[in-house]
Amino acid sequence: MEPALEPLDLSGTGYCASFNFRRVSRAVTALFDDALQESGLRSTQFAILTAVAKTQPVSISTISSILVIDATTLTRSLHLLRKLGFLQSRPWCHAAALS
Repeated sequence: MEPALEPLDLSGTGYCASFNFRRVSRAVTALFDDALQESGLRSTQFAILTAVAKTQPVSISTISSILVIDATTLTRSLHLLRKLGFLQSRPWCHAAALS
C-alpha cells in the first residue's frame, strides 16, 4: 500500500510567474491560431516556418535548438509541413537543410 500524499499547499501562488507565463502563452497561442485559421496553419507550425525562413538553409538540429523543441516532435511537424507544401528538403545537405 502506498503512503498517502500530503495535500499540496498552493496558497500564495497568485503571483506565480510560471502560472502566469503559461496562462498568457496559451492566450497568445489562441489569438495566433485564430488569425492563422484560414491558412490551415497552427501557431506552432508558423513558428517553425518563421525559424526556417530566418535561418535557411538550416538543419533540423539547429531549428530544434532555436525553438527549444525535441527533434522527434520537430521532425513530425516538419514532415507535415513538407506534405502540405510549405517546406522542401535539400537533398544535397547531409543535415537535411530546409527551405
